[in-house]
Amino acid sequence: MATWLRVIVVNRAINHSNERRVASDEIVTDIPDSRAIVNIESALRAGRYAKALTESLAQAFQTLTARERLMLLWRYEDNLQLGEIAKLLGIHQSNVTRQLLRLQARLRETVIQALASQHHLVSSAIQECLSDITENPHLSISLSDLMKDTPKLVSATQAVPSPKPACCRIARAR
Repeated sequence: MATWLRVIVVNRAINHSNERRVASDEIVTDIPDSRAIVNIESALRAGRYAKALTESLAQAFQTLTARERLMLLWRYEDNLQLGEIAKLLGIHQSNVTRQLLRLQARLRETVIQALASQHHLVSSAIQECLSDITENPHLSISLSDLMKDTPKLVSATQAVPSPKPACCRIARAR
């Protein structure tokens, strides 16, 4: 009986202490929460730039060939190593690296041009958009889904690598 009574008294003391602390936290409303301000700014930027970024990225992906789409999907969705991609394409690993770097630079330039010409953004806003793509947790654009869903503007006669194992998911890029 004494143990039970001790547990009851200790729990009531803890609850009373917690109630006083919550009440004192509610009283102090003058202290700004810096994380809340950053989160609000991030959410506003994401809402401001999401449509422009999505449209610009879709336009950039329209310029990709089937081979370029495959390379990007294999590398960034399937997480294949550069050597594995090189084997699938029948080229040297250093060529894969160079092609991916050129492809990424071309995509970046296409997105920048679309943001400037079609959405009339100044260079500082474009830089903010580009940093938001990678750093803003409130801006969620699935590049692989966008790339797979964007219609291609390339001709059907362009070379497409021969079918590879199912793990490579070639069907998604067609």
